[in-house]
Amino acid sequence: KDNGAVSPYESEKNFSLDVARRVRNELQKSGLRVVLTRNSDTFVELADRANVANRLKNVVFVSLHFNAADTNAAASGFEIYCVTPRGAPSTAYEQTRMRDMIEENGNEHDIHSFALANAIYHSLHGKMEMFDRGVKRARFAVLRLAGVPSVLVEGGFLTNAGDARQVASKQCRDGYAAPVHR
Repeated sequence: KDNGAVSPYESEKNFSLDVARRVRNELQKSGLRVVLTRNSDTFVELADRANVANRLKNVVFVSLHFNAADTNAAASGFEIYCVTPRGAPSTAYEQTRMRDMIEENGNEHDIHSFALANAIYHSLHGKMEMFDRGVKRARFAVLRLAGVPSVLVEGGFLTNAGDARQVASKQCRDGYAAPVHR
């Protein structure tokens, strides 16, 4: 139903599912329980993705994606989002939008989501051979609707030739899932 961003190599939906499976395998090796919102080529509505996490106890929700830029083919890099706090503008866009003016409920997991975003960011920082766009804030549906600590990872721009080539490599996708050794 929705391929997401498309590169000359593959579509976002396939890259995202591949990375999710790799991450699941690594986390399971560490003894963690992992639930995927999808494990095949199916479409799951945004609200239903968050609801999967909301039905479980003691969980975090990580939404895996690959980015696209409609007007800037040079846009590149990975970035990690957590929900924008109440009353603050989103950093997802260059200009304040009407959406930023809507008074929404606060998120009781904001600090945990921010900590999770930073932990994932630091596990990727310096490991990915891709421009580092940092940790950002947004009101994406999966972040707003999740009643648990939640983040959204954008693993590179499929509309950027360099990022797309990297994401198409098994080594890059393994890098997103590889455990951090310190």
